[in-house]
Amino acid sequence: MTPSREAIFEALFALTDGLAWGAPPRSFLHRSRRVKLWSDLPGQPALCQAEHDETITQVTGLPPKRTFAASWLIYHDAGKDPDAAPATETNQILDAIQSLFPTGDPDHVQTLGGLVHHAFISGRVFKDSGDLDGQALIVVPIQMVGP
Repeated sequence: MTPSREAIFEALFALTDGLAWGAPPRSFLHRSRRVKLWSDLPGQPALCQAEHDETITQVTGLPPKRTFAASWLIYHDAGKDPDAAPATETNQILDAIQSLFPTGDPDHVQTLGGLVHHAFISGRVFKDSGDLDGQALIVVPIQMVGP
């Protein structure tokens, strides 16, 4: 049975539940599958999931291959502390995010609980750590390949 799009995107979002980084451990104060402006967030750090285009390829006699695209928009305001290096928070968050997507061993890839063949970070990761105004934005592009 082919998993639904909703099941795939919900499973991707669920990966971030309880994600922690740094010492002492910090986690997202707000998570949403709806993109929001940082001024509309009830707390930071925050993660919003944007769901993008999909590509379907078909070869005669074989099942279709679907590729889904999403982005995680991550906001933090560590730069509001004049004594902080906000890039430290950005790097710790990205290390925690990257740990959700194992690489190097083809037998241990992120499959979102078997819903896709492979989910992975793919493309340019945008980083604005908020040195000037205290408001950081990180955009992590994600691809999911499945049936």
